[in-house]
Parts: sequence; structure tokens; C-alpha cells
Amino acid sequence: MGLKLQLVKDDKVIFEMPLGMHDWDQKRLEEEMEEIEEEIGEIEALHDLYSNRTRIKMLCEITKRSDPRFTDLMEELDANQKIIYDALQKMIKNDLVERVERHPRNVHYRLSRLGFASILMCAATRRVMEEIERELRRGG
Repeated sequence: MGLKLQLVKDDKVIFEMPLGMHDWDQKRLEEEMEEIEEEIGEIEALHDLYSNRTRIKMLCEITKRSDPRFTDLMEELDANQKIIYDALQKMIKNDLVERVERHPRNVHYRLSRLGFASILMCAATRRVMEEIERELRRGG
């Protein structure tokens, strides 16, 4: 058996996914694909969000800073107010970012639990792809 992903909760594997096509039972693979098709709207929204460099950089910045203000994001990303506003609205709508109003003129943004998991899935995907590329270079 080759590479696989595991979702572990309280030291218990609650989900396991082989990353090799030949490691799948055909029925189970079909069920996974059907679930993707059923949730295609949510998947499409996430992919749309992650298809933009500025939005990815914003999620990374919010992760690194914990709870930046709007102006912090504008300065760090060297982006105008409309770009930052539109991106934040899209992230809030998709439950990735939360708006935290401490005072009417003191608004911060932080990742939701889903947002944190989502950005870490990008890191996990990057690592999986690196490992597969390494295996391919070794002739695997």
C-alpha cells in the first residue's frame, strides 16, 4: 500500500483515504465521487476562493497575525480597500473568517475553525504533492 491520508480524532482514525488509484475499492471510490457531486456547490465555492492569489495570501496573513485589522491587511498585501473588502466578504460568507468588532472603529478578523482547517489542508495538499513528485522522480 502506498500513501494515504488519515483523519485522527482523540488518537482514533475516523477516516482514511488511500492516495493511489489502485489502492481503492471501486465501490468505495464511487461513493466518494458521489459525495463530491452532491456537495459540488460548497466545493466550487472553496475552489473559487482559493483560485485567487490575494485571497490565499490574506488567509495566510490572518493565520500568522491571529487577528489583524482591515488596514493591516491592506498594508501587508499592498492591495486596495475594495479588493480586501470583497475578499473578506467572500471568506466570511464561506465561514472561513470571522469579523470581530471590539468597537465600531476597531474591527479585527480571525480565522474560524473551518478556515484554519482549510488553510492547513492547503499545506497538507502541498506536502502530498511534493511526496508524490519525489516518488515519481525515483521511478515509483
